[in-house]
Amino acid sequence: MMHVDISNDGYVIRNISKYKNKGLIFFEGGSLERDNVDWMIKYKKPSINYCGVEYEVLIDKFPSMSQIKVTINEK
Repeated sequence: MMHVDISNDGYVIRNISKYKNKGLIFFEGGSLERDNVDWMIKYKKPSINYCGVEYEVLIDKFPSMSQIKVTINEK
């Protein structure tokens, strides 16, 4: 299990989703409201919602909490 809260944006979520282990990654953000906070807009940060990573919003209430299920094919 991994928890990530480092000024999450689409770039951060794309990178952590590449973590090469099975498990769960929990992160702050993922809701549309969270994607529209002032610093995301001011600094033109990429949206989490449109970053191309499949995730599930667990808690939609601002700032929201989401998870990525990481699975890899073992050889």
